[in-house]
Amino acid sequence: MTPGRRARVLLVDDEPDNLVALEAVLEPLGPELIRATSGEEALRQLLQGEFAVILLDVRMPGLDGFETAALIKRRERTRHLPIIFVTAISKDTEQVFRGYSEGAVDYLLKPYDPVVLRSKVAVFIELYEKAAALEESEQRFRTAFANAPSGMALVSAEGRFLQVNRALADMLGRAHAELAGSPWDSILHPEERVEDRRALRELVEGTRTIYRAERRCLHADGRALVVALSVSPTTGEAGGVQQLIAQVEDVTDRQRAERERAERLQERAARAEAEAVAQMVRSVQSVSDTALAHLALNDLLPELLDRIGETLRADAVSVLLRDPEGDELVLRATRGASASVEALPARFGHGTFEGRVAEERRLIAIDDIRGEGTELFDDNLRGSGVRSLMGVPLVAEGEVSGVLRVGSTSPNRFDDNDAALLALVADRAALAIGNARLYEREHGIVETLQRSLLPDRMPRLPGMSIAARYQPGGADVGGDWYDAIELDDGIGLVMGDVVGHGIDAAATMGELRYALRAYALDGLSPGAVLARLDRLMDQLQDDRITTLFYAVIDADWTQVCFASAGHLPPLLVEPDGSAEFLWEGRSTPLGVRIGGDYEEGTARLAGGSTLILYTDGLVEVRGEELLDGLERLRSAVRAGPMEPDALCDHVIESLLGGRAASDDVALLVLRTMPLARELMRLELRTDRSSLRHARRMLARWLELAGASEKEAWEIGLATHEAIANAVEHAYGFTNDLVQMEARLADDEVALTISDTGDWREPVEGERGNGIGLMSSLMDRVSVDGGNGGTRVKLRRRLGRDRVAPVHPDGQAETPAR
Repeated sequence: MTPGRRARVLLVDDEPDNLVALEAVLEPLGPELIRATSGEEALRQLLQGEFAVILLDVRMPGLDGFETAALIKRRERTRHLPIIFVTAISKDTEQVFRGYSEGAVDYLLKPYDPVVLRSKVAVFIELYEKAAALEESEQRFRTAFANAPSGMALVSAEGRFLQVNRALADMLGRAHAELAGSPWDSILHPEERVEDRRALRELVEGTRTIYRAERRCLHADGRALVVALSVSPTTGEAGGVQQLIAQVEDVTDRQRAERERAERLQERAARAEAEAVAQMVRSVQSVSDTALAHLALNDLLPELLDRIGETLRADAVSVLLRDPEGDELVLRATRGASASVEALPARFGHGTFEGRVAEERRLIAIDDIRGEGTELFDDNLRGSGVRSLMGVPLVAEGEVSGVLRVGSTSPNRFDDNDAALLALVADRAALAIGNARLYEREHGIVETLQRSLLPDRMPRLPGMSIAARYQPGGADVGGDWYDAIELDDGIGLVMGDVVGHGIDAAATMGELRYALRAYALDGLSPGAVLARLDRLMDQLQDDRITTLFYAVIDADWTQVCFASAGHLPPLLVEPDGSAEFLWEGRSTPLGVRIGGDYEEGTARLAGGSTLILYTDGLVEVRGEELLDGLERLRSAVRAGPMEPDALCDHVIESLLGGRAASDDVALLVLRTMPLARELMRLELRTDRSSLRHARRMLARWLELAGASEKEAWEIGLATHEAIANAVEHAYGFTNDLVQMEARLADDEVALTISDTGDWREPVEGERGNGIGLMSSLMDRVSVDGGNGGTRVKLRRRLGRDRVAPVHPDGQAETPAR
């Protein structure tokens, strides 16, 4: 059959009036109605196209209906085509029996009920359309499997290859025919096989849900390849493991790089794990891609119930879904007379009508609920006026996933035809609901994956503040991301956008993010980092276009060097409020394969400057020029607060106006601290990176205050000693915060180092030269301790010879506890 084409119904009758009558009955269903006035003409029509169902008269000149049906059923292409006899011949049992013997699915006598005929034909039209959609989905899965850029294989529960894709065969240097049917562990290094067999056995036995590992595989030329494996089981209708889906990713080059850069081993391993998870989700998504799987469950259920209610002319339709954690049936949606979702959950078993349907796994019909035990029905149903009731289990992959319930306010309303129709509808509903649930779970996994690839916190370093926001757009997760990387000589800022949405975009984003971090920590310049990423995409054969902006700000927060791979320009806001886009350093997006280096740009950052990075979802509006969106961003930033967190919220609210974004939005704001000669306050984390930046900020402030190089060095040394004491004695080298305040008044520098910890008493024999060192470098040193923490105060006058240290009582104070 041809997916997506309009369903066709073949009407066969030698009487034109009968054909006109059939067309009038079936036209509301919307199929293409094809006439044939004889059995011979009907056979010719079947040679020219496909049909969802045939309505066939029995008495016709030439080939009669029975003979025509027999010929249709003998032909392989049409043997499964449903045939409904519509005839005025008597309902003699022998005639009816002959009709069914010739392969008919139904036998209707004229005059017929138009509604009944229309309903029967509608069922076969729907079956035809769903079968076409299913065939199309299966074809997409086969295509995705065959053309996947990474190695993929289907492995039997006995451990033999069932199918392999081209990427895996090329990776191993072997032909498809050589791999098909061979043992899975034949591609593994002999030393890896014992552990691998145990892991696969655990998957088949159900004691393990996924198997991920790095293994050595054997290339056809004898080389050992290091690969990342991700193997997960698929279950059959009986519940047991039917086959295994394996993803094989060649990570030989990455392993070599990890040996050379041992300090980054953990991050590279995390990248490999993220890639394996992304590929696993991608495989599951392609298998579950059916016509109704794109609907959220809450949108799907009302649509299904409306359709079922119209089909069965029911007064009330409800669906109860099984709680994944147990055997409770929860009312999820209802239409008509019982339109309330406040009913208590039902359990499997005979205590309730729904539980009985689920327990017995069969359709149950009740002619009048008033004649049944009231304990079977909830209060809402009894008070709705429903009299006759039918319930049918929703069965997907051999498991009861819920119960579909239809009711009528009239007793004895439903007959056997209604019951048969409800059973058919329930099959379709179970498939659609199962797909919707699977889609929601997979979508949640992918969104969780994408958010896990974004930084869980932004760096907190003295002299700057930074904030970021990410907002997904629409139902599909995209490939927008941001990052902030602490470097030895500053900080790296990243803003990227992988074209497209869904699992593929998120997976590509993960690959690029981890690779960029590795290159950045190697100390490469922005242009060199982008060139490496472009070559990486070429090696991965990833055809997705990616725009990316990467900037490095020096440790003094005074200079930014950047390169852009086709990304929108960052916005730099000066302390005076002027705002300009940085258009330098722009080149083509990643994936265009330009070869060579990327251009770089530079800009000066004055104290109090703000740098804004963003993706196109923030500024682009359909039908509007891009420059208009950039101007709206400039205006919003200039009118917003200075603090980065508040500015992020202000910009998103100003440009999106509270509406949901149609595309992903990523936003990053960094602001450098303005330096004032009279006062500087810093909040320091108790780690080496924060202390290193604090020393540089103090050196810049002392230079602004007019300190000589010698004075700046001595004051910086004393201050560092005071901070080090707080880190060691107040916090015991644990993570916490230290406050530093520097003031200048009448050429005297006053520094206060504060903590909130509890200083421990010194142990005899421990070093204790810190106070003496600070006293030798500063004019005055005092230490004030209390329950709220400790404050060390350092003072020194600039521009004159040092005098002997002055202490309150001749000795520097130590904290009292």
